[in-house]
Amino acid sequence: MLSAGTGAAEELWEGFQAFDGGDYPLAAKIFRDHAEAGDPLAQIALANLYRNGHGVPRDLPRAIALYTRAARAGSADAQQNLGDLLARGVGFGPDPAKAYYWLTRAWVQGRAWAGRRRAEIRPALDPATAAEIDARARRDQQ
Repeated sequence: MLSAGTGAAEELWEGFQAFDGGDYPLAAKIFRDHAEAGDPLAQIALANLYRNGHGVPRDLPRAIALYTRAARAGSADAQQNLGDLLARGVGFGPDPAKAYYWLTRAWVQGRAWAGRRRAEIRPALDPATAAEIDARARRDQQ
């Protein structure tokens, strides 16, 4: 069971220290506990481990699911990572509409890289679809 407040933050910090020290299995365990409790930062960290196969088997669908949970919670980092994966079609075919949606949400939060990536994807969408996604992404981000 996770402790509340500062204790939980300290536990999560221990996960990052384990990661930095190369103890990926310990980092994965700590991040998993916090990710399951709904912590978007832990969800992103665990997604990165699954994406790269550090301390856990490489599992792109699981990484995408974790990025999606954090993105829906409003994390600009997760939105940007998810949008880029969807744009590149990592582990599956590219989905420019979904990529554009998540990159727009990250861009609205000030992520300049997401704005540049979003501009690269926009020509793949017809103007009406792009406008609808823009409006929905901005509304959903509020």
